[in-house]
Amino acid sequence: MLVENEVNLVALAEHRLGAARGQENFALIAYGPGVGMAVFLDGRLRRGRSGGAGELSYLPVGLEGGPYHRAIDTWTTASGDFLREGGPEALDRMAEVVAFGVVGACAVLDPGFVVLAGHHGRAGGAALAERVAERIGVAIPLPTRVVAAAVDGDPVVRGAVQVALERLLDQTFS
Repeated sequence: MLVENEVNLVALAEHRLGAARGQENFALIAYGPGVGMAVFLDGRLRRGRSGGAGELSYLPVGLEGGPYHRAIDTWTTASGDFLREGGPEALDRMAEVVAFGVVGACAVLDPGFVVLAGHHGRAGGAALAERVAERIGVAIPLPTRVVAAAVDGDPVVRGAVQVALERLLDQTFS
């Protein structure tokens, strides 16, 4: 039996079908309700000892006085649909908050490639990715490309289907 978390499934879908296709090293950070991160290094999804690799949401921050996920949740709940209601200023503020987590991930992992996923990451799209890339370029000397997630439909389901197909092929040809 294989159990996988949602963010890892999204990363698998993006690696096989989307924005991270062909990338050997990348981090996918999902901003929705909460924050999650999947880590791909040397072409493999890395889960850590207990499956908690990439739990960026527990990063302690000064924003809102608590962990990173609370800062994101508080800000996005207060802002509602930041693109529709807040315009470029709200997108700039979201980029500042998102860049904090991306800089942390890059400083530790140096993935060179970051995919912004989840509800807010996808809603911000290329405009958010561009703003985040500008901010991390000033904050750290590690060259990092930032892109928006690209898998259509439900990326969790698409990732689960990829896992199932790969397991089926492994059983069929082994």
